[in-house]
Amino acid sequence: MERLSERQRIEIALIFALAMLLLYVLLIAPYITVLRDAAHAERAAAEALLMRADAYQRALLVDDEAESKLRARQRRLADALPDVQGQGRFIHEVESLARRSGVSIVGVAPQPSEPAGEIAVQPIEFKFHGNYFDVLSFLRALQAGERCVQFSSFSLAAEGNELHGVLCVNIAAYTGAAEQ
Repeated sequence: MERLSERQRIEIALIFALAMLLLYVLLIAPYITVLRDAAHAERAAAEALLMRADAYQRALLVDDEAESKLRARQRRLADALPDVQGQGRFIHEVESLARRSGVSIVGVAPQPSEPAGEIAVQPIEFKFHGNYFDVLSFLRALQAGERCVQFSSFSLAAEGNELHGVLCVNIAAYTGAAEQ
């Protein structure tokens, strides 16, 4: 086997350098650009949300009747909740527990109730997110709450340092008393 001349070694090094440059320009640089643009968009969305929250908070501080308006709004929302077997009151209690625990409830989906003799079971699905300790505090508060709750299914997914969860619970009501 022949040794490569100095010129051939330089040509191989230049070809390798050109291949690396093409790899960077054609594959790596566009990927980095897309990631940078996504990060900028996420940052802009977070800044917009922060500005909206700040403007809302400033408006509340300026308005002397803000608390009474919020209480009236809360009463209207509580009245609008369906009150089937105490479901509206239960959902309101769960939202209060979540707020106190630092968990944000994203969605509530009551399912059709399943009668079982004199007892009607009402399944309800809650979608929420928060950090680990807040979610743990929320679940403990829900378990120790006034209403008897059966956890039927539970799933968690981590996204950064935040947990996203779906919790299905069953609440029961005595329907025999309504007939008497």
